[in-house]
Amino acid sequence: MRFEMLQNRTKEVRPVKAAQERNGTRSQDVRKLTKGCYMDIESICGSKDESFRYQLLDRMKGDCAYYLGYGNRNEKHLWAKNVPDQIAYMKALWHSFPLLKKPQWLTMRQIRKLEKQMKSE
Repeated sequence: MRFEMLQNRTKEVRPVKAAQERNGTRSQDVRKLTKGCYMDIESICGSKDESFRYQLLDRMKGDCAYYLGYGNRNEKHLWAKNVPDQIAYMKALWHSFPLLKKPQWLTMRQIRKLEKQMKSE
């Protein structure tokens, strides 16, 4: 069902498209790339439920901490299943909040620092 929904969309989700270009995959392989992500970024950021977005962003932050620590840099522990997509989703989620409701427990500077740590070997 998820695969059919992605096939029928006219505009692909940016992280999925980037993963396809990186891996050289075709559109029928989208199911494999989105196995861990059951929602696309537009539907998440467009959600009116701010508490869901806060919870998801916090979960993604926790995934990054685990990835850098006890997870031994294994991407299977990340919500997006790879580092570039995880960071792209976190940035999009953070920017989805109005100025006065941005999370005080996570700044864009901290997200960039996580990105730098996660991309360095």
